[in-house]
Amino acid sequence: MTAELLIIALTLLGEARGEGFEGMAGVASVIQTRTIQRKQTPMQVCLSPKQFSFWNGKVSESSKRKLLATT
Repeated sequence: MTAELLIIALTLLGEARGEGFEGMAGVASVIQTRTIQRKQTPMQVCLSPKQFSFWNGKVSESSKRKLLATT
């Protein structure tokens, strides 16, 4: 798995893990739309400041480690 795919997967899981397929598809759609509109890579979109709570300190480091262990 590339670093970019890992970042996308963690973003989907971190933002919508409990929301099922529809929730994850919604987050994926947001990533895709922002990628096109901003002319950025999906990884740049996911890691941009204040875009996704998973990457902005609102998710504990232990939760991130748990998600990393599942990939």
